[in-house]
Amino acid sequence: MSGKLTNFDDLLKQLGTGKWNLLYFITTSVWFGFIPPQALSGAYLTPPLNATCIPPTNTNVTHVAKDSCSYQYVTPEGTVRKEPCTQWDFDTSIYSSSITSDFGLVCGKEYLRATYTGIFMMGSFISAPIGGYLADRFGRWVVVVVTLAVFTAGGVIVSFLHNLPLILFIRFVMGAANLATLYILAMEVCETRLRAVVGILTALPWALGTMAWGGIAYLLRDWRTLQLVVSLPNLLLFPALWPGVRRSIIIMAIDFFIVSMVFYGLSLNGSNLSADPYLYMVLGGLMEVPAYTLTAPILNRFGRKIPTVIGYFISGVSILALAFIPMDLTWAVMTLAMVGKMCISAVYQTLFVYLTELMPTEVRIQGMGLVKVTSRIGSMTSPFITDFMGQMSSWLPSLVFGGISMVAGVATLWARETRKSPLPDTISSLQQRRDNNSNDRLAEGGSQGQEAEELKNACKA
Repeated sequence: MSGKLTNFDDLLKQLGTGKWNLLYFITTSVWFGFIPPQALSGAYLTPPLNATCIPPTNTNVTHVAKDSCSYQYVTPEGTVRKEPCTQWDFDTSIYSSSITSDFGLVCGKEYLRATYTGIFMMGSFISAPIGGYLADRFGRWVVVVVTLAVFTAGGVIVSFLHNLPLILFIRFVMGAANLATLYILAMEVCETRLRAVVGILTALPWALGTMAWGGIAYLLRDWRTLQLVVSLPNLLLFPALWPGVRRSIIIMAIDFFIVSMVFYGLSLNGSNLSADPYLYMVLGGLMEVPAYTLTAPILNRFGRKIPTVIGYFISGVSILALAFIPMDLTWAVMTLAMVGKMCISAVYQTLFVYLTELMPTEVRIQGMGLVKVTSRIGSMTSPFITDFMGQMSSWLPSLVFGGISMVAGVATLWARETRKSPLPDTISSLQQRRDNNSNDRLAEGGSQGQEAEELKNACKA
């Protein structure tokens, strides 16, 4: 760094505000706009509703309480008894469905409606003191990516849950992940003269997000659909966090999500695929031995991309075939399952090598952290597929696991090959390598370019 520049603000002042700074400002603004649908979701997901008690049809009901929380009925012996209501007919004139109606949050359970919103705020309250420590310990960028991934995944998962305590727990986790690290990062890369303007205007989308939340909720009256629709747009923020490596990180995130789901899905699907779950587990582990030992020479000879794609396709075809052959052909079922397990195991380990070579040194740990998050989401999903879908039909998990394996194989075709390529040090060096390969070298250099690179590295640290 130039000797004339004694602090970070001096460096910012000399470099000025460019595309890189604006990317942080815009990303922060968009993030602000995506928070209201989660923080204020209780307004439409847990609203107060009028409810009418529905007594059991086989009882001689004589009276229903005015608050619809209890009813009286005459027993066959002629005595009058009072029982609490357990089913209600909710007013659906405004909300076609809500958490209030789905979980019966009336008659002594109204506090759970407030808990739904309050527990989100409690998560933010508890995590706020340690947010700064985490950002200093692991870096702003890492904390931003991980918390955004948790926040997004939580919002999506809630829309599929049928267990209220679990919904409340996910809401707590989402609140804890709702840190201000991205805003702080935007302020740190902002010139002093613009800090007041940027600091205020980046929060303007909160108002826009609140307005949008009301409009979207008006159009979508089913709470599960509404929750899913307002959670998925968070995914748009991730590409902006990697200028230059966005394609690689998106592909790897998809790959790790699917490979983990299929790997653990096959490992846990013994009860559906074999009459002897003990033998199934032993053979599954045995298949991992050649998957981990024979892969190295294959990668050295054919590179990373082609073996990964072929492994996905072979695994996908083998697992898909399980959905169409009779389960009483035990030898065929076991053979196909083990071929699928061997190939998906080989792909799993290959992806760790592949990711390491795709990511520049300055963001390699962060990239690994992000794909590990998507990997865990995939492994969390697999038991639900094997158990719930397996109960409906034994072939459904195979159809799902085989199909998404093929999807991952197609997605990997867009990744670049890394065989015999040196590990990139920075995002800019990776971009320069691409430019050289395409005979379109961009003019970079001079002290300002070096200082800009130092600024990026300092902020990511």
